[in-house]
Parts: sequence; structure tokens; C-alpha cells
Amino acid sequence: MAVEGHLKACSECRSLLETMDLAERAVARAESTEPPEGYFANFASRVANRIAGESLATRPPPKAGVGGADSEVWLSS
Repeated sequence: MAVEGHLKACSECRSLLETMDLAERAVARAESTEPPEGYFANFASRVANRIAGESLATRPPPKAGVGGADSEVWLSS
């Protein structure tokens, strides 16, 4: 198969696939919990209030997406 052949030859894609496999396994092991009663009743206003209270100077820069420089950091935790 063409994809398998590419993965044998491309270490970058192989590494990305391994990272994605780790993430998939971590999600599969994660426990799901139900939010408390009424949690979503005022969710939008809580988020808006929190955003309004932050200044642009205090917001952290956006993180890299899947496969970016930061992806292995959270996966290895």
C-alpha cells in the first residue's frame, strides 16, 4: 500500500503517526464525567465575563497544532 511505503521511508510522518497513536490511546483511557446540574445554563456568560476580564497582554500565545513543537510535551505528561 502506498501509505505504508511512505511511512517506511519518511521518518517525519512516522513520528507524527506515533504521536497521534499516543494521543488516541490517552483519549481512550480518559474517564468521562458528567457536568454538574445547571453547568451549561450560564456557560456563555461565564466565558464572556472571563474573556472580558483578560487583557491581550496577559493571554498566552496560541499553541502549535497536532504535530507541532508543543505536541509531544503534553503527550509525554
